Amino acid sequence: MSKILILVLLLLASCKSGEQISTTGIDEIQFGNGGGFTGKEVVFTLKENGLIKNQNDSIVNKLNKEEVLSIFKTASKNKNVEFVKPRNLYSFVTIFTPSGTNKIVWGIGTNLAPKDIRNLHKKLMNKAIQKK
Repeated sequence: MSKILILVLLLLASCKSGEQISTTGIDEIQFGNGGGFTGKEVVFTLKENGLIKNQNDSIVNKLNKEEVLSIFKTASKNKNVEFVKPRNLYSFVTIFTPSGTNKIVWGIGTNLAPKDIRNLHKKLMNKAIQKK
């Protein structure tokens, strides 16, 4: 009986994290860098399920629910930030919510963008280039 109770509690705990992720109001986050001579963008997408995919839709990493919740909470706090000041080389974070999309863009090497956004981008890029 106690084993069943433990199993039920574990299942409920895992569902609770999923519910918390959805309460952030964030559907997904795109992030990356672009510009330069070719103007090419390198784009990654973090989904609610923790998958980070590249622009070819290949999975590059999988984050656990706690990491996704933390990242989505930060994005939720910054979802209305208006900042579009690209340079020749730029970084970006695009936050997708049910009510719309907000792309925040700043020149690489500048500290003009809000610190929360720069830190979020750095964290996401580190996760995207880590090995699974």
